Amino acid sequence: MKRYYYIDDEVDTIKSIADGINESNVVHVDVFPLAKFKEFDKLTQQLRNEWNDIDGLILDLKLNGGGDDSTKFTATSLAQWISSYVVVDHKEAKPIVLLSNDLQCANFKADITSHDLFDMVLERSGGLDWKEFARKLAVLADDYDELNQSKEKNLSELLQNDSIDTSSTYFAPFLEPAVFNVSQFASFVLNDLFIHPGLLISEELLAARYGVDMDKSGTAWNNFKTKYLGVAQYRGMFGRIAERYWSKKAQEVFVQITKGKNAASMTTIQRVTSLKTYSEEAKDLVAYEPSDKDISTYCWAIDEVTKKPLDSSTGYMIQEEGGLKPWQEPRFLSFDTIESGNKGDIRLVPSEQERYNEDLAALDD
Repeated sequence: MKRYYYIDDEVDTIKSIADGINESNVVHVDVFPLAKFKEFDKLTQQLRNEWNDIDGLILDLKLNGGGDDSTKFTATSLAQWISSYVVVDHKEAKPIVLLSNDLQCANFKADITSHDLFDMVLERSGGLDWKEFARKLAVLADDYDELNQSKEKNLSELLQNDSIDTSSTYFAPFLEPAVFNVSQFASFVLNDLFIHPGLLISEELLAARYGVDMDKSGTAWNNFKTKYLGVAQYRGMFGRIAERYWSKKAQEVFVQITKGKNAASMTTIQRVTSLKTYSEEAKDLVAYEPSDKDISTYCWAIDEVTKKPLDSSTGYMIQEEGGLKPWQEPRFLSFDTIESGNKGDIRLVPSEQERYNEDLAALDD
């Protein structure tokens, strides 16, 4: 069973969290005795001593908060040290998970470079499913082990895709086994490929591009997905953490089913009608039809909050902290989500915010 150390300055809170995770019996979480190692040098030396005995770390963002075992440093400083230690001392990389109530603090949000230090970043107070969290911790540790032990570091094998263009610049850091950085690769998959649509897309975005209303289609969508889209599903490293699909392959499958039709040029109703024409498994699929003010059915994106299909030309582009990489697609919010006040702390690109304000004013008139 994989073993994680949980480092937090709040003694009582983390004990109950560790117990909740351990009830799953898929990973074991030990509370790190921070009271004995409040000084940075002492803590890092203890991690050196026990590095081979642990499989990963769970950190609270503000180790220098108001807990009984408060330190003078944060999780970011510790994660930066770990990143350097692994490289300089030629140690096996371990997953680092940030589990905190302070994720919205200004300093963390502004320091974009620190986000890549963590494999998962989770809000502790959001009613986490501890069993599911434990499962993901086990997957992280297992796949880190596989990456550490892999000699060839063949990118096509790691991503389980023989057709990817390994000459693309975004794959460049992972082509030479001698300089392959396990943590950097994990961050690329978990924070770049999984979070931002581009090479990979979520199930919700996949359904949107097929024109399908997932909720109304119910088991019909699952049956259709099982029949046709297994070939497009991402099955590479960390694939058991999140269900993702290769965007290009999913489009190719649509073309194959519909005998050459291009989904991007069709409405959601036209897409589903075409699928039904050529596929018995598609007969019970329900096409997505928007409500309220988002009336376009040329949906090729989703609303980032509701996950409902959305025409990107009518949506409003989200401001991405640190900007988008060239191969990543922008994300959007619908007019209805913004108007409802449910966008949380998501910010729009300034020009998009201006466009929304103009659209709202025009509606009021």
